[in-house]
Amino acid sequence: MAQHPAEMLDVDNLPIAVRRRPGRLPGLVWLGGYRSDMLGTKAEQLDLWAAENGHACVRHDYSGHGESGGAFRDGTISRWLAESLAVFRHFTDGPQILVGSSMGAWIALRMVQELNRGAPDDRVAGLVLIAPAPDFTVELMEPQLTDRHRRDLEQQGYFEEPSEYGPEPNLYTRALFEDGARNRVLTGLIETHCPVTVLQGMQDPDVPYAHALKLVDHLPAEDVTLTLIRDGDHRLSRPQALARLRRAIADLATRAQASYAGPAAPPEPVLAAATRPAARRRHASWPAKRAEKRQISQEIIRFYLAFVLKRSRFVPISISCSRMGCFERKEPENMTTSALIRPAWTPATIALMVLGFIVFWPLGLAMLAYILWGDRLVGFKRDVNEATDGFFASCRAHKGGRRSRHARTGNVAFDDWRSKELERIEAERRKLEEMREEFDDYLRELRRAKDQEEFDRFMADRERRRSEKSSDDKAAGLLDD
Repeated sequence: MAQHPAEMLDVDNLPIAVRRRPGRLPGLVWLGGYRSDMLGTKAEQLDLWAAENGHACVRHDYSGHGESGGAFRDGTISRWLAESLAVFRHFTDGPQILVGSSMGAWIALRMVQELNRGAPDDRVAGLVLIAPAPDFTVELMEPQLTDRHRRDLEQQGYFEEPSEYGPEPNLYTRALFEDGARNRVLTGLIETHCPVTVLQGMQDPDVPYAHALKLVDHLPAEDVTLTLIRDGDHRLSRPQALARLRRAIADLATRAQASYAGPAAPPEPVLAAATRPAARRRHASWPAKRAEKRQISQEIIRFYLAFVLKRSRFVPISISCSRMGCFERKEPENMTTSALIRPAWTPATIALMVLGFIVFWPLGLAMLAYILWGDRLVGFKRDVNEATDGFFASCRAHKGGRRSRHARTGNVAFDDWRSKELERIEAERRKLEEMREEFDDYLRELRRAKDQEEFDRFMADRERRRSEKSSDDKAAGLLDD
């Protein structure tokens, strides 16, 4: 596929390289990650999808990246955000879908906030966030900084780290950390006013999927879809992940076309004077209903995550929640609700109950009990299984010594934190145990030296007493003579 030539846009006296493809709406806007450029695999796939489906597509390189000018070490979130907004306003019109990868997802969320400042802007028709890393300087990097990192930031203003994605090391400046703290988004509700799709790999070494779950928790009021790819890494550039990205973009593009090209709404009928107060009361109750739906959606997401992350073996795991409060999750149907013989008054269960009373009355009684209380068997079985698992786990823990006896809570972030804390405490315990053993050895040697000294003193006294006694005996013999 032939590349469109790069155009240059001057932003704050820096040339920003842009490649754009004309086409129909909604258009696509690519926002790359930290030290990535617009000719990467995912950006090329985005442009390829746009070419195949006739959509517009705009890509650009931040300053210090790819074909753009400027020094990389001068870059900050605010500078790259300003450049992205300038490209968005200069090269696009109409509804656009922002596709952000890693740090680009942070830029996309900040763009939505800036575009919606004052009054909501309907230019953003959707967000696709790939391995999103919002607030990564504060949330992900600062807790991992070593004393050397902090010393380098203080003395020389930056530090370098080896990169797994290229020969050149990653460079992180003090200005990047300070500016990142001013651009945080995970501090409250993120009002995007558009559908959001999140793609996250569960084997991501750079951005743990717990960070994506935290992001979803800050998007409670919007139409959000989270896809956890069990064997996905940070890049998500394998063919399966790219196919999933194309499907997500196609879905949002279809929804955006239906939203912007739909039939005009009929004019609102004029309300009679007597009905206007009631209408006002109905409109006034809408915010309360939306708040209630938001709370319900959060509880459903938490329950769904706790269930899926513990039990599911399918790839990917998708979580969908809509603004209208409709949620779906595909699970194997429960046998008690889909089987032919289920706990309900059906012809089959009634016939079996009657036959049981005729053949052997306890069988009929058992069938009657199944009809009345069979729907509770699932919960009873779960409780029994949990109790049995807990019993055997405690037995294994008792047999294996100091093993972890804590069950998983379902909150991945808390469980990971607790595991790390338990490992740290266990390491400290081992150090104390080794120190105690060394001290015991020291006391043992000290006691042995003292015992040896006392024994030597005793032997010396004994020899002295024996010599004195022999001298006295000789003197007594001489006197007798």
